[in-house]
Amino acid sequence: MGGFLLQGVALGLGVNALSTDVGYRGAAGVAALAAVLYASDWLRRLEPGAPLIRIATWGLVASAALASVVAVVVSERDWAGYATVTASLLTTAAVLIPSRAEDRMDLLLGVAAIGGGVASIGLAAANLRASSLLLGVALIGGGVAFIGLGAAKLRASSRHIGVALIGAGVAVIGAGVAVLRDSDLLLGVALIGGGVALIGIGVAVLRDSDLGGGVALIGGGVAFIGLGAAVLREGNLVYGVASIGGGVAFIGIGVAVLRASSLLFGVASIGGGVALIGIGVAVLRAGLLVFGVAGIGGGVASIGFGVVELQKAGAWKRISSYLRSLTTAPPSQGPEP
Repeated sequence: MGGFLLQGVALGLGVNALSTDVGYRGAAGVAALAAVLYASDWLRRLEPGAPLIRIATWGLVASAALASVVAVVVSERDWAGYATVTASLLTTAAVLIPSRAEDRMDLLLGVAAIGGGVASIGLAAANLRASSLLLGVALIGGGVAFIGLGAAKLRASSRHIGVALIGAGVAVIGAGVAVLRDSDLLLGVALIGGGVALIGIGVAVLRDSDLGGGVALIGGGVAFIGLGAAVLREGNLVYGVASIGGGVAFIGIGVAVLRASSLLFGVASIGGGVALIGIGVAVLRAGLLVFGVAGIGGGVASIGFGVVELQKAGAWKRISSYLRSLTTAPPSQGPEP
């Protein structure tokens, strides 16, 4: 489901970025989508341990990452649109191959992190040209860290995930210092707090500590709310509301980790996914295609994880039972004596 949603959003945005008259290019896009769906379906029917599945998945992910780089590097909007659509199609193919929902969401989240990292490095180049040295270096560091985080997620390596999160935290702190130097106190403090929280989450992952992870997630949520408040003060309503919503979701996830509650974790993950999609849409409206699609992809993956956790908690069964009770007559109590 996540791959279909991400592909649909990016395909539409790519077409809009290209032109209103797609002509033969539209037919070519439909043919490419059909080929992607056919190939993914065929690979999914193979035995789970078949080497071709692993080779095809990594090949598609690498190709999607390369297309993301092209979308960031090229200056012409037409080619950026083509590259974004290509990256989306390749990501869709990769995400549809695994048979387990958890594996699909892990793959989508990993690719989204890599795409966000690539876009961050591209944005850093613009800041370096504008003489924003510290912010540019921080964005490059954050981009490299997020690429590492995506790769670690794809490899399911907790150690590398922890290291990448720590690196991302250091980069976010650097960005916060750069913002403080520009006299934006609230935004700078929020970014520094978020960076500290990312470092805490990374350390918790390395130590496999639910307590440390939960506390760090709550701290990150508070920082995200502060970030949203700072953005609201600048007049950016969508960014601000989405950031505050994401902060509340982070706090919920942190509490869920501390309480080991699949139900709360699922609800908070869905809320965080919705907030991340909102941020992605806002970024897309600002013209940053790869950043926006990566944000939407991460949001879809978060919602997918939330749905899986709710299923583990038995929430869907309870909801189904309640809905059935609304459409059936209550059992007869029999005549009173």
